[in-house]
Amino acid sequence: MAEHIALSVNHHQDFLDHNSEGVMKQAIRNTIDDLVSGLLYYDRKKDEDLPPGAIQEAVKNGEITIDQIVIEFRKHLVEGFKNEN
Repeated sequence: MAEHIALSVNHHQDFLDHNSEGVMKQAIRNTIDDLVSGLLYYDRKKDEDLPPGAIQEAVKNGEITIDQIVIEFRKHLVEGFKNEN
């Protein structure tokens, strides 16, 4: 699983290149970091249906993949942009 995560991250290294970031890009990256922290930990603290560690366990057990989570997030992000217009 760690290799898969590394491959996914390395695949998008152009976006994550810290040397060429502008202020807006850095702010967006920080927000994404906050979203992931919330998804995996902070929002799980009082969630009875999806407690802390449940998402990681689901990935570990093969119930869902990181790519499937990313695809779902992307779908909602694209929808959000469509709703803006």
